Amino acid sequence: MQPIRKEKTALVKIRNLFCVLLGTAMLVALIAAITPVSRQGQGGNSGKDVNVVNTPNVNVVNTPNVNVTNPITLSAGTSVDVSSSASNPIFVREMQTTAVAFQSLDTSFSALQNLGDIDVSPYRQIRVVVQNQGAPFSLTLTLVEAGRSIGNLDVIDVPGACPDVSCGNGRASVTRVYEVPGRTIRLSSNADRRIKGDVVIFGR
Repeated sequence: MQPIRKEKTALVKIRNLFCVLLGTAMLVALIAAITPVSRQGQGGNSGKDVNVVNTPNVNVVNTPNVNVTNPITLSAGTSVDVSSSASNPIFVREMQTTAVAFQSLDTSFSALQNLGDIDVSPYRQIRVVVQNQGAPFSLTLTLVEAGRSIGNLDVIDVPGACPDVSCGNGRASVTRVYEVPGRTIRLSSNADRRIKGDVVIFGR
């Protein structure tokens, strides 16, 4: 009788141990299932694309370079702010536009006639175009500061108009380009008779 009781006791102990081990395994499996795991791709850098949807603001911190391979489409009303500083300036190519700084069409040139003072301070370069319908004459470009003449920029010798309509419709034309050396230029002619023509100055 006593050996049978010992065998039953041993079986009970084995069964209890098995139940404990089974419960422990299930508890470990449950913990592993609910615990998040962070993984890195090969080399620690590879990953998949991430699409950010319905996010109005995305802040990128401590990232010096952001490379965009695909075009970005901005909806109407979207603004983009770009910061510029002395240590990290943004270089902007200046738009090269040409404007009419002065024009005097169908003008009657006469001796020592002053055609006016032209403000050329907004420009870096000017182009002077003169058309003549009569005899040759000279057009003087004078530098002016505070209303006083400080010297000549140039004297343009304008050729006489061609008498034949076939060569330029009876007009002679001359063009000069100057880097702007001052703020104001005065135009004057020294024609010895009344001569009609055009003067146009383009600035850029």
